Amino acid sequence: MSNEEFKNATEEIKSGLEKAAHAAQEEISKAMSNFSSALDEYRNEVAKRAEEAKKNAQEAGEAVKDKAADAGEAVQTEKEAFQAKAKAEYEKLTEEVKVLHEEAKTVSGDQKAQLDANLEKLDLFMDEAKLRLREFAVDSTHAWDDVKVEASKSWDALKLGIDKILSNYRK
Repeated sequence: MSNEEFKNATEEIKSGLEKAAHAAQEEISKAMSNFSSALDEYRNEVAKRAEEAKKNAQEAGEAVKDKAADAGEAVQTEKEAFQAKAKAEYEKLTEEVKVLHEEAKTVSGDQKAQLDANLEKLDLFMDEAKLRLREFAVDSTHAWDDVKVEASKSWDALKLGIDKILSNYRK
């Protein structure tokens, strides 16, 4: 091979390599552009999902908050109803005890001694009942569920004791 032929062959190889490099560079540019577009789409999709998740979490938080408020109101309403019932019963019993105190002033002998002894017990029960009513009012709403069962039992037992004594004197 002559110098001229060698030079021409070298030029052809060089030209072929330049064309191949240029074609490869174009392919790399296309691939990079496609990758960049795909990455942008992925980022947009992730941002969209994150926004939806945030919205769902906020809605769920609001729902939980609403349910908690509703439950708190229900507990408060139940507590208030219990307190109102207990207060009304206490006031009724107080009136009956007052009547017995008035009656005790009009009797004498063994009947007076028995009535005075029972009135002494009744006064202690009524003091206990008054204390319970105050405790019911002070207990927090959050503690109400814990207190409710014991408060009901305690109030019922107290009322039963008062009713037992009063049953002898009710007309």
